[in-house]
Amino acid sequence: MDMIVETYAACMDTCAHILYETDFQGRPSAMEQLRDGLLSKFIAMCEVELQKNVYSQFIVGEHMSIADVVLASFIFNVLKNEEGPFERVFFRVLVKFPFFNQYVKRMQNVFSMQLKQRKRH
Repeated sequence: MDMIVETYAACMDTCAHILYETDFQGRPSAMEQLRDGLLSKFIAMCEVELQKNVYSQFIVGEHMSIADVVLASFIFNVLKNEEGPFERVFFRVLVKFPFFNQYVKRMQNVFSMQLKQRKRH
C-alpha cells in the first residue's frame, strides 16, 4: 500500500506542476506523458489491490477507509471531472482497468448516497 500512496502523491504533484508551472502549449504533451507513465502505473497498482479484494466494495477491507476517500477525491476531482483539463486526456487509460472502473462506479454510488443522506444545516 505504501507504493500506492507514494505513486498517488507523485501523480498529484505532477498534475499541479502541469497546471501551475507548464506553459499552455506544453500542457497537452505533459498530460499525455503523465497518462502513459505515472498515472497508468498508479491505476495498475490500484487494479492489483482491487483484484486481491475482489469481494470487497472498498480498496482495503470491508469498510470505507481514508484510502477510499483520498482515491475518490482523485477520481472525481481529476480523472472524472468534466470541467477540469485532465478528463479528456486521461479517460483513455481508464478503459484498460476493469476492476478500477467497477470501483469508480461503486464509489460514485457510495458518495452519492452519502451526499443524499447527510444532514442539511
